[in-house]
Amino acid sequence: MAHYESWRIPPDYGAQTREERQGGIVRRYVPDMLCESDNSVSADTAEFVGDVSARVAAFGASIRDEHLGMLYATLLKSESISSSMIEGYQASPRNVVLAGFDPEYSSDTARIVWNNVMAVKDSLATLNGEWTVDAIHDVHHTLLPDMPYGARTGQVRIGGSTIFKASYIAPDASLVPAYMDDLVAYANTGGETTLTKAAIVHAQFETIHPYGDGNGRTGRAIIHALLNRSGIVSDGAVLPISTVLKVRSDKYIAALNGYRYSDEDGGNRHDAVNQFVWTFAEAANDSVTLAAKVRDDVAAVKSEWNEKASGIRADSVAHSILETLPESPIVTAASVETQFGVTRLASARAIGRLEDVGILQRIEGKHRHANAYIATDILPLMADAERRAASPDMDTVLSSPVLPVPVPSHPLTLVCDAWMPNAKKNCALSRGHAGPHKSKR
Repeated sequence: MAHYESWRIPPDYGAQTREERQGGIVRRYVPDMLCESDNSVSADTAEFVGDVSARVAAFGASIRDEHLGMLYATLLKSESISSSMIEGYQASPRNVVLAGFDPEYSSDTARIVWNNVMAVKDSLATLNGEWTVDAIHDVHHTLLPDMPYGARTGQVRIGGSTIFKASYIAPDASLVPAYMDDLVAYANTGGETTLTKAAIVHAQFETIHPYGDGNGRTGRAIIHALLNRSGIVSDGAVLPISTVLKVRSDKYIAALNGYRYSDEDGGNRHDAVNQFVWTFAEAANDSVTLAAKVRDDVAAVKSEWNEKASGIRADSVAHSILETLPESPIVTAASVETQFGVTRLASARAIGRLEDVGILQRIEGKHRHANAYIATDILPLMADAERRAASPDMDTVLSSPVLPVPVPSHPLTLVCDAWMPNAKKNCALSRGHAGPHKSKR
């Protein structure tokens, strides 16, 4: 039975705070094993989950039929950016795709977020069959390659400047291997519906907190792996669940805390599971609405691109580049030469053709010497998803945002973006601003 155990922390006489120097007792959680527990939900929740599952499946089928590669790529990056933002890592879509193109000239935060893009993508591939604990470790390693591989060996907590002020203290590290084995066994054999299982797996993973860092991002990545494996959403598509959870973070965190019940506090497993599954299903339902809006945005960009590229031959290098831009929106003559096996001159001409019709734009600033070009229409697709999620109707035209949202996306032409060597950053002023760049180190 899940419970909080009393854990005595010995005095640390060299610590900075009085609490740590004195030592004391804290409450550390010991969760249930999933395979030994009743994971059922109420009839009302089961009905709601069934309705949402039908919407998810219908949307998944529709995008498979339409073969919208741009939608898949947009949702993958947008979802990864939002999942990172929940953990406090904020980077613009532009900086994230730049990190994927050239990590050397990217900020640490942008590289961290790009790793999350790769981790979500990796989870869809490595967890597409029978799950193993090592496969989850692989996803985490893609996210944080500099951390030791595998489960943590020390204690972790959520929040608080010291362990005495923590909002949650995860199970002892010695218990983590058994809990992870149980989680994987449940993911492979549990009889609940896909959405219910995804909710429970996610809540249990976050409760175990198996790593020293990256638990939230890894835990949200495996949601998509489970949905893809089931076929309810497949072929590499992801729902913008993290985008929805980010703007509803208070409710999300409250539901996670509620999942960590104990009899001593008057809780019970059925209510705890039921509450989290309902909250998760609400997020999944909203994510389908949001994904449909993004699909419409993607269709509009595709239509505009088709019109602009109407004079480009289908068998040309330029057309080949066009097909890959949703996945890799930044190109150089060198990257095109390598990817398509054509000459550098043919690569440059093809890029120039797409620049002439307004699909590609040369990147100024620190990447200017690389002659790099970006498909600027891709960036607003990622940023606007978060803005839509802050509206009750998933559309800021139909209803005003009720939560803080990012400013509307603007084309890169509105930003100077010149590289300032002394400041080691790009100029953020409007393009054509008065005066020289005088930023100092």
